[in-house]
Amino acid sequence: MVDLTLLRALQGIGVVLGALIGALSYVAFRKHRATLMLYIAVGFLLLTLALLIEGILFELLRTSLEVAHLVESTVTLAGLMLLAYHLMPGRGGG
Repeated sequence: MVDLTLLRALQGIGVVLGALIGALSYVAFRKHRATLMLYIAVGFLLLTLALLIEGILFELLRTSLEVAHLVESTVTLAGLMLLAYHLMPGRGGG
């Protein structure tokens, strides 16, 4: 069985760090007008959103942990794909 207190703590830390990295990337985009930084900001914000969605589904909407994690994994995959695509040489600036 999953220790829900540990899961909540780890997801909370993930949300804070993801939001911080997304915000710092956006600030870098605004300062340097580097489009790549905008994509990095959006990618990290998608990763952060995935954690929030999983928490909302499980804690507030009372879906099963398996369903909440499936949705979280899908949004995480979208964020990682966005990051990977734009970090490839010749694509978005990597």
